[in-house]
Amino acid sequence: MLEDLMSLFPPVRKTGGTCFILACMLFLPGITGAQSPQDRTATETDMTESVVAMTGEIERTSDPRPFSVPLPVSKSPFDYRTLDPADFVLEARRVNAAIQVDGHLDEAEWQQADVAKDFFQLEPVEGAPATYPTEVRVMYDDKNLYVGFVCFDPNPEQIMAPDMQRDTRMSWSNDMVTVVIASLDHYREAFEFQTNPNGARSDSFVSAEGNNTDRDWNGLWNAASQVYDYGWSAEYVIPFHTLRFPDRGDQTWGINFGRRIQRNREESFWVPLSLRDGDQALYRFGKGGRLTTLSDITPGGRVQATPFTVLGGQSSRFTETAPSPVQPIAATALDNDMQRKLGGDLKVSVTSGMTLNATVNPDFAQVEADDEVVNLSRFEFQFTEKRPFFLERSDIFTLNERPQRRGPQRNFGDLTPQLFFSRRVGRQLPDGQTVPIDLGMRLTGKLGRTTVGFLNVQTRETQYDDDGEEKTEPLTNWQALRVRQDFGSRSSVGMLATFKEPNPRFDDRVGMALPRYAESDYNRVLGFDLNLASQATNHRGQITFAKSWTDTVSTSNQDWTFRIIERWQNRWLMYGVSYLNIGEDFISQTGLVRDEGLQRIGGGLTANTFLRRFGIRRINGGFRSNYVTRKDTDFSDADSWSFSPNVFLELERGLWISAS
Repeated sequence: MLEDLMSLFPPVRKTGGTCFILACMLFLPGITGAQSPQDRTATETDMTESVVAMTGEIERTSDPRPFSVPLPVSKSPFDYRTLDPADFVLEARRVNAAIQVDGHLDEAEWQQADVAKDFFQLEPVEGAPATYPTEVRVMYDDKNLYVGFVCFDPNPEQIMAPDMQRDTRMSWSNDMVTVVIASLDHYREAFEFQTNPNGARSDSFVSAEGNNTDRDWNGLWNAASQVYDYGWSAEYVIPFHTLRFPDRGDQTWGINFGRRIQRNREESFWVPLSLRDGDQALYRFGKGGRLTTLSDITPGGRVQATPFTVLGGQSSRFTETAPSPVQPIAATALDNDMQRKLGGDLKVSVTSGMTLNATVNPDFAQVEADDEVVNLSRFEFQFTEKRPFFLERSDIFTLNERPQRRGPQRNFGDLTPQLFFSRRVGRQLPDGQTVPIDLGMRLTGKLGRTTVGFLNVQTRETQYDDDGEEKTEPLTNWQALRVRQDFGSRSSVGMLATFKEPNPRFDDRVGMALPRYAESDYNRVLGFDLNLASQATNHRGQITFAKSWTDTVSTSNQDWTFRIIERWQNRWLMYGVSYLNIGEDFISQTGLVRDEGLQRIGGGLTANTFLRRFGIRRINGGFRSNYVTRKDTDFSDADSWSFSPNVFLELERGLWISAS
């Protein structure tokens, strides 16, 4: 029991002596910590029956189950032009009995739930009925949403499920199922939950109909799976406080279900998808998929508090007197220093769509360290953010889309400036120290059709050694404000402002760093973005503009950056063109600007063909090209020019061969 308790605490760095940790979670009515006792059955289900055996084979049971025989399904191909949202409505069944999440789906309530059962392929044959039947049922009680999958397969010994790790990319190597839930109005944001026959879990939060994907989002939910002689089943439990939805009596959510059969590389969905809608077709809920009859539920879990304290001691031995002829042995003494650290995190659901995060003296000791990187390029290397405080809804604080694409990645924005790069806050200094964060606050979420994000962080004054020279990192206030307004069916307009203010003054009454719009020693950036997406076609366009104002000891200037990009994709082709202009004096001290004083024209074309001959399943080929010139030279005088052809072959055996 003690080992289980201690395993909940993060490791603590120490330089000497002994360290002790004391932490606690607060659970009060209407207040939840990371996991309440009532949710324990939902999040600590015994899943040992679904673990891969040491032989690498999936354990199976031959016991008869209620769903061992599939219901009749459609055998006719689906014509995507006839898609009618009214045909894809699933009723959720309310239950009062306890549901044990073990993957068996053997409670009587499952047999009485509405069924989603006609699945159609996206790949390899778009619109064809799924090779094997899949049935999905949804139930709920006062606290949780339950989703049950039954995946029929006449050859369960061929089911592929090598992964058990959390948040692994299961879609590349596993049989798996996925559920996507768009619980907020207008269906622009969605939560995605995936599991495989081992009960491994992966989740993400997607916004802008999938054009921004946050794979670092980790919700509180659980899944368990079982493999039978007739296939396999999966059972989800998703607490309502993991989701975000309007606080009203009756709910109607966007929803879709998918299944992947790895040995066939087959993907099928309840609401049929078409590659003509592009890589993000799964998240276009305007075309159907509704979960109804949800009533008398609340998001719950309004407040989560995590206080902590770290106590430690450091002992240093120093010399009191140097050796001498009279006393040949130096006299030493021991200096004992008691160290203590107090802090905590607070998470409050302000509204059904807005979340407030606050932190005091945060401890990131348990965060995974960065990999060692040898950077041979002239550009700064971009390390990914891993600190929990900055991860959730980090997609809000950017003007650039971050899509999660299928297949080979396409990128038209390597040099595009990021106005806010959270790794700047609490950065690592040249001598290895990390600038401590004293206070931090984030307010993120959505109000109706308006997305809002505000961040305010105070970092501590820190002395450090820079190659033998003693320097000081000043006490600094960092701020970012983001507002984005949706309009039309798929378009939006927004702004992003960032502020870096060294030596900000404190308000003595609240003890919190407040904005200080000083006349000197600052960096401020104001940016705007316009995103246009056609409902009738797959054209997407984006225009971004930003201007910076900088006044420091060494410089005082202002400049701007501008980018325009247009993309289009259908079942077979995808192209993109872009233009980028970065001023010579454009500075974003809160962001990441790899280069300045340049113009770049970029473009690319990709073709995707299902061949299904000569052992080749798919051919994906194309090119990318970039032309870069400096702003202080003639446009015809190229600084660099690149043309990068590439080809990907996917074999019927599941192997990829690439050349570029």
